[in-house]
Amino acid sequence: MRALVPLCALLVLAFPAQAQTPSSKFEISLPIDCELGVDCWFMNYTDHDAAEGSAKDAACNARTYDAHKGTDIAVRDWGEANSGVDVLAIAPGKVLRLRDGEPDSFKTREEFAAISEAKKDCGNGLIIDHGQGWISQYCHLKNGSFKVNAGDSVTRGKPLAEVGMSGVTEHPHVHVSVIHEEKIIDPFTGRATDTACGLDDAKPLWGSNEITYTPFSLYDGGFDIKEPDFAATARGQRGAQPRRNSPALLFWTSYFGAEAGDIITLEMRQPDGTVFAEQTITQDKTRARQYYFIGRKAPEVGFARGTWKATATVTRKGAEGTPDQTSTLTRAIDVF
Repeated sequence: MRALVPLCALLVLAFPAQAQTPSSKFEISLPIDCELGVDCWFMNYTDHDAAEGSAKDAACNARTYDAHKGTDIAVRDWGEANSGVDVLAIAPGKVLRLRDGEPDSFKTREEFAAISEAKKDCGNGLIIDHGQGWISQYCHLKNGSFKVNAGDSVTRGKPLAEVGMSGVTEHPHVHVSVIHEEKIIDPFTGRATDTACGLDDAKPLWGSNEITYTPFSLYDGGFDIKEPDFAATARGQRGAQPRRNSPALLFWTSYFGAEAGDIITLEMRQPDGTVFAEQTITQDKTRARQYYFIGRKAPEVGFARGTWKATATVTRKGAEGTPDQTSTLTRAIDVF
C-alpha cells in the first residue's frame, strides 16, 4: 500500500514562485471519464458567498454549500462507481502529492465527524502542479485505484484514479478544486471565489463549450413493486422487476439541485397510453438531492401486459422576463 501523504488543507502546499493572473489563459477539461447528462452530472458548485452560513454558486443560485471550494461531478450510484470510473487530469502537470488508504463507504454522522476531526475530509486524493501558479486538487478517490505516483508528469486527460466514496461524501463523485496563487478559482466564471457571483461576464476555464452550468439535473429513475428504498438505490441496488401479478407498480425519480418552489410532475402510463398514476409536487425545501415516487396497488385483474412508460419533469420558474427551466426524464419497462 502507498504511504499516506498529508492531503487535507491546501495550506500544506508550497506554491510555485511564478505568477499568473486568473485572466491569463488556462484551459481545463472534464476531470472524469463520462458523458455529462448521460452517466454523470454536476452535483455541487463552488461557493462565492464569503458570509458564514450562506452560499451562492457561480450563477448566484443555491446549488452549493457554505465554503465549498470546488466542483463536484457525480455518477449515478455506487454500483457504477464500483465498476470503475476514471478520474482524469484536467491539464498537463506534475503530481505533487497524494493520499491513498482511506476506505470507501456510506457513513454515519458520527463517522463524518471523526473524519473531519482527523482532517481527512478529502479522503483519498491528489494534487497536481500545472505551472505558472495553477494547482488542481482531486478528492474522494477510490481506495487502491491510483494509477499515478507522486512526482509523475501527466498529460491532459491522463487517468489518475477512480471515482470513490472516501472522506466526507454522501454520494459517489469526484471533487476538483482549481487554485491560482492560493486562491480558489471557479471554472464556470474564471474568477476567484472571493469575487461576486454571476455569469454575465464569465470567462470559463472549460476548454469545451459543451460544459455549461446546469441549475438542476434529473439523474436517475426506475420502477419498483414497493415503496423505493432510496438509501439502497444510491448503493446501486435496484427494485424488483414488476410483473403482471406484482402487488403494486411504482415509478421513482431523483434529482440534484432541488430548490424550493420547483414543480415536479410524475406520470405513469399503461401500455394502451392511459394514465395509471400522476402527481404534481411543489418542492418545499432547497436540497442537494431529492427523491419522489408515485404508484398504485394492483387491480384485481393484475397489471396490463406490455410496455409501461413513465416521465418525471422538473420545472423552475424563470426570473421576470426569462423563460422557465425544464428537464424531463423518461423510463419504460415491459410487464409480462
